Amino acid sequence: MKKNSVPIFFTHGFISNRYNFITRNVYLKKILEWNNKLDLSLEFIFATDKETIKSIDMENFKNIKIIETKDYENKGSKLLTENYLHLSSNNYLYELYCLRRYFYALDYCNKNQLKRILLSDSDNIFLPEIKNLLYDNKLLIPFLKCTKKDNIFDNKYRASGGLSIWNKKDLESYCSYLLNSYTKEYERKKLIKYYKNFKFLNIKGGISDMYHLSKWLSINEPYNLINLRNAAKIYKYEFDPSIEENNNSYKTITYFSFNKMGTKTIKKIFIYQTINNSYKYSYSNLLPLTQIQLQGDNKGIIWLISNFNKYKIITKLIIKNNFLYSTMLTISSFRYLLYRLFSKILFIKNS
Repeated sequence: MKKNSVPIFFTHGFISNRYNFITRNVYLKKILEWNNKLDLSLEFIFATDKETIKSIDMENFKNIKIIETKDYENKGSKLLTENYLHLSSNNYLYELYCLRRYFYALDYCNKNQLKRILLSDSDNIFLPEIKNLLYDNKLLIPFLKCTKKDNIFDNKYRASGGLSIWNKKDLESYCSYLLNSYTKEYERKKLIKYYKNFKFLNIKGGISDMYHLSKWLSINEPYNLINLRNAAKIYKYEFDPSIEENNNSYKTITYFSFNKMGTKTIKKIFIYQTINNSYKYSYSNLLPLTQIQLQGDNKGIIWLISNFNKYKIITKLIIKNNFLYSTMLTISSFRYLLYRLFSKILFIKNS
């Protein structure tokens, strides 16, 4: 454990052989390589399943502590699993894992006497500016305030679980809330009612970690809560809530997604060389990013980021030219689709 470190705890759960085949081959190795090279004097923990660990050459990731989630099972996570009620159109194991990871992070805190921890999806790559968000002793979660129009759950907040920074006390409170949601009969009935609303309105998804995080924030309204979107800007940095999120304040690129079979719009990333010959990553507002989340079929952006030093001329050309940028994303989407189709054939006997 590095002195005064707030560890970055990023997780990847086994959903199916097919899912793991896609994630390993499309982006996971590249993201691990990036985070392994980043010198932040922070501890990086990659928490995952036994099969994923077997597929990783651990010698190549000496700056990342790779742990098996099974070793961080506790009474809480087991009780959650036993009582979990799947109310979603998404994969059962996926939704359950998204909840269990909070218990893994809490158990890691308890076993290592930690007071704070950053919890992240496995598709975040981190940049040096992330350090400025770790030591505020605040609960940092990205959220939007709900309007009456988009609030079907009576929640004050709409939160994202892709990246959050916790005090141990707040994490204990959230895990306790999750257990009550599935072990108390009246709370389970509420979940069923909300899911019926989802289905009636023909909305994909359902009761997820984002729903629970939004509900917990709305009920508790923690005094130390700061919107992660705003916290970064205080320090003149930019937090990336999602690479797929449309926002008029950013320069956006439209490309054809083979996965969704239609056009999509995402924010465009720029890479700038600084005076000391290092690089900063930004959107069009020139504020350096704390991290970049590579969601969905846009994994191709990892190529721009990880190969910039190697192929400066090519990557600069792609970044400056909207047509080349959108072409790269379209090719990435096609590659992602091929992996999905190939894995479907490869693992068809297991389904």
